[in-house]
Amino acid sequence: VLDRESSPWVAGTDIIIFPDRTLEVDQGVEIRMADSCCIYVLGALEVYGSVSFPCNIIPDSRVKASRGGAICIQDATGPVVLNHLNIRGASHGRDKLAHKAGITSLNSDVTLDGVSLLGADFPFYSEFGNIAIRNSTLASDKTCDMINVKYAGSAIVENCIIKGNQYPDTDGIDYDQIEIGIIRNNVISGFSGINSDGIDIGEGATGILIENNRIMNCSDKGISVGQASTAIIRRNFIAGCNLGVGVKDSLSYAYIDQNTFFNNNYAVACFEKNWGMGGGTADVINSILSMSGTSPTMRDELSSLQVTYSLSDTEALPGNGNINEDPKFKKPLVMNFELKDSSPCIDAGDPASPPDPDGSPADMGAYFSFQEPQETAVMINEINYY
Repeated sequence: VLDRESSPWVAGTDIIIFPDRTLEVDQGVEIRMADSCCIYVLGALEVYGSVSFPCNIIPDSRVKASRGGAICIQDATGPVVLNHLNIRGASHGRDKLAHKAGITSLNSDVTLDGVSLLGADFPFYSEFGNIAIRNSTLASDKTCDMINVKYAGSAIVENCIIKGNQYPDTDGIDYDQIEIGIIRNNVISGFSGINSDGIDIGEGATGILIENNRIMNCSDKGISVGQASTAIIRRNFIAGCNLGVGVKDSLSYAYIDQNTFFNNNYAVACFEKNWGMGGGTADVINSILSMSGTSPTMRDELSSLQVTYSLSDTEALPGNGNINEDPKFKKPLVMNFELKDSSPCIDAGDPASPPDPDGSPADMGAYFSFQEPQETAVMINEINYY
């Protein structure tokens, strides 16, 4: 046990938790790491930070450390549970090929809740095991995936803030070859580098539920579904992307229900990305496709895309129940995309769809809940042009 009364704890070398042993970290504990020093978890690690007394893992400034190593979890014999933990100055394990991220999990069960992992070259990477990341904030200023989960028995990312950057080939959340997966209630934004996606589903991931997320300002796709993957995309708000949802290559399929797309170049696109691999398939229903830059939808000759009971305000879409009207958002200029009482989207969804939670017929679009900013507005009253 690392107790709070003895904090800070200083690691001048690697911390190794051997198989069948457990390291417990009390709330409020600070661990200071020398340069490149890592925590290797072969047993179990339980961090009991709280909202009032979070735990911290930081470089040890007293020995002029600038970058610690990483939390490297390998075939852990017990659970790894990190609660309300701030990690700063992380890099990677001593074997970068094996432990490439600030937190790397290999064949282990890991739960993050309330973790803030900022500034690592690659925040989170895992293979196999079971992964749950909740109520956490992840960001990096390098080319990477903020969260990359491969081959997991189950994977869930929910209620997180995923911050992007301007570097190419950087994705927010990447799921590969996962059969039980959920991505829900996250805010994913600012992936402005070339070929960067908010969410990337690939390598035969199946039945991934992507629900109630806010995905904004991604240079390529808000959500990418490819490599024979399938996804249920429901009640998301997707804005400011080249493609709101892109479904690419043969056997890739997305069911897109009650989403709101705003100011994307294309809201939904199905296409062949890799020559000879065939096109993608999508069904769009009960959705709003608003202010599309080029067109609400795009489909090449190898793909299939059907839109029903949806609204487009830039051009009429073929299909049952589609309308070409103003959706009547309350205040889109201040990012309030709630529907006015006079909106044509209210109760206008597919009559065969399940009713909304209030018992009324399904609406078109996501369930958007606007919250007024808490901080005082900034006024610029003078500019020094030097």
